[in-house]
Amino acid sequence: MDRKKRKQILGDAMRKERVIRRVSQQQIADHLGLSKTIISAYERGKVSPAIDTLDAFCAFLGVDYLELLREVTEEVRRLDI
Repeated sequence: MDRKKRKQILGDAMRKERVIRRVSQQQIADHLGLSKTIISAYERGKVSPAIDTLDAFCAFLGVDYLELLREVTEEVRRLDI
């Protein structure tokens, strides 16, 4: 499995949910106590967030954490990576 591609799929899903809700990376960073740079790195698939961080990200946006992971898993399976 291509770990880099999986991280990118998660990052794309995070970005999509943030943009749909018209929330800036800075707003998320401030709420989570992180830097805007790390939020950007998550969304670009450079690093993966810790489970607790992803959960807090989803809670802030009002996104179902398990639904986000299900969508990511389906995309990974669809691409067979």
